[in-house]
Amino acid sequence: MPRFGGSVILKGLNLVFDLADQCELGFDIESKLEAKFQEFHKENPQVYLALRERALQLKHRGWSHYGIKAIVEVVRFHRALETTDPNFKLNNNYSSRYARILMEQESELKEFFQTRELKS
Repeated sequence: MPRFGGSVILKGLNLVFDLADQCELGFDIESKLEAKFQEFHKENPQVYLALRERALQLKHRGWSHYGIKAIVEVVRFHRALETTDPNFKLNNNYSSRYARILMEQESELKEFFQTRELKS
């Protein structure tokens, strides 16, 4: 696999990073993110259910489209009020994946969220 070459020196900090060790062209960040998402999704089914409930509420109130990130923030807010679990973290990077799953699994939510093509 082709690699970047060279170094980056951050002036004043005397830090040198060898980009060849840090970056490979084609490094598949998306597949790692997907694996982490799948693990989180499996371990936290309540997140999907909460996102589904909020999205369907909006749909039933007449919204034809809505932003998944807004719904994620609402779920975070309510989770903070309902639990004292300091370890619960809903990664922003999972939002688009939840949008896709919701639109795929819930016929009422088909095309409810706008998504872009995933890089992986």
